[in-house]
Amino acid sequence: MTHEPLRTIDPADPAGRSAPAADTEDPAAGPATRSGAAAPPTRLTEIGARRFLDELAEIGSVVEAAHRSRTPRASLYRRRARDPDFAAAWNEALQLAVDRLQDETMMRAIEGVEQPVFYRGEQVASVRRVSDRLLMFLLRAHRRELYDPAYIKPWVPADKDETADDEGGSFEALLREIEAQGHAAPR
Repeated sequence: MTHEPLRTIDPADPAGRSAPAADTEDPAAGPATRSGAAAPPTRLTEIGARRFLDELAEIGSVVEAAHRSRTPRASLYRRRARDPDFAAAWNEALQLAVDRLQDETMMRAIEGVEQPVFYRGEQVASVRRVSDRLLMFLLRAHRRELYDPAYIKPWVPADKDETADDEGGSFEALLREIEAQGHAAPR
């Protein structure tokens, strides 16, 4: 590996202290570091913002999406705070990532995943295993009133006409209505 010779820097010359120019084909990339990897740019470009949003929609992690797109997180958060369109695109990208996660969870719960079977240190077969735990989690999320034991059905008052017929809308009639909907009435 060959290195470029070190150059002397004149402190009075501001141009001599600036970093090398970024790759002209990739405006989102910053100057190369000693390891050869591109350093993050100092400001957020449109290309960098688009790359970030694409990565965010793919993986759902702001930290990882910023790293993969080589965009500075501070610039992303500043732009999000001042640009409502960018903030909306950010939220939409996160929702896409959550939708992908939900689809993958549903697939793993119903179709299962292949798991290898080993015998004496060698893989001899594979078995598809479904996850009852994931199934229960999904059922609780989508049919909470049926599968979540901690679920409390919200109280909805009956029409005033119905309560008026039953003892003139008295407190006792209201308690009976609450009990009929599955809630324990305070006594």
